[in-house]
Amino acid sequence: MHIELSEITVNSRHGPIVSGITLSISSPSRVVISGPASCGKSTLISVLRGSSAPSSGSVTVDGLPLTFTSGKQIRAHQRRVGVIAQIPVFDRDLTVFENILLAGAARGLTREQATSAALEALADVGMSHRRQHRVDELSDAERTLVGMARAFIGPVEILLIDDAFVGLDEPTLRSALDSVIAATGRREIALVITTSDATLADVVPDSQRYTMHDGRLSPLQEAA
Repeated sequence: MHIELSEITVNSRHGPIVSGITLSISSPSRVVISGPASCGKSTLISVLRGSSAPSSGSVTVDGLPLTFTSGKQIRAHQRRVGVIAQIPVFDRDLTVFENILLAGAARGLTREQATSAALEALADVGMSHRRQHRVDELSDAERTLVGMARAFIGPVEILLIDDAFVGLDEPTLRSALDSVIAATGRREIALVITTSDATLADVVPDSQRYTMHDGRLSPLQEAA
């Protein structure tokens, strides 16, 4: 997958949330974007996912314009995009495994395909032993890991992580990050991480590094 953002601006009633962003992402590259809260990182993730239409600028996917008014095209795009949010949302009455199967069904997998993919994804993040536990029995760190496993289900070609490591202790964060890097590498999936922790970029190997402030994106080396 290749996604190209060209001069993307997203406006609100109070002014631009992101402004003039140009960014190129190809599988299996890694991109880390660091910046403070409310600088526009989540809005940028939403544009990449196809959930928020830019006010101006263009998004192309594999050389074709992404038309935000076409529900069919957006749904097809979103099946290829995995997202890990800062606060993952689950059906807490279901088990870990059942929650991941639901994600597989939403991405068009058969029950057999979803089962196989769910087992593999849980193994990737070290949560196989918790698959029959209900989500409300898990710690916050464990729910983050399950969110990562869920994001891998289906024909995912790019993984977007939106400040999902906030609140994790250092050993858990490093373990989760290592799992994501290894899993995306095996699958040759592009990885985009936004974070409020400026030091996180230092531990993501072979990554394009950017900072974001007031809705504007700058390569890390230019922002120093």
